Amino acid sequence: MEHHPAQSIKLADQYLEAAKRCLELRLTNPAISMAVHSAIHAKDAVYLKETETIPKPRSHVQAPGDLRSLGVLKESAIRQFARLIASKSEAEYGQEDLPVLDAVSSVQDAERFLLAVKKFLGSN
Repeated sequence: MEHHPAQSIKLADQYLEAAKRCLELRLTNPAISMAVHSAIHAKDAVYLKETETIPKPRSHVQAPGDLRSLGVLKESAIRQFARLIASKSEAEYGQEDLPVLDAVSSVQDAERFLLAVKKFLGSN
């Protein structure tokens, strides 16, 4: 199956929309999880554009450093992505509901990261 940056962006948009809907319902952990998956799909679009492949790191924790090594996104976007990845395990496997402010921050980070990726894709 071939992958294209546009398909990854479409998925990123869908996950971001799901994150926003979860946030409206005060479903904080699902909102954060959907925001994380939006960012992961946006990251995949960058890789597809630059390398025509999607790397499969042993751990998502490696992903921000790997993305940084491409040298195509601003450091602020890398930090947004790193914050999202750092929240993945707690949001998806934790036993506690995370605070609404954490969910709001995650959705905002995902939105900004996706915008940065779209800007990068549009400029190439």
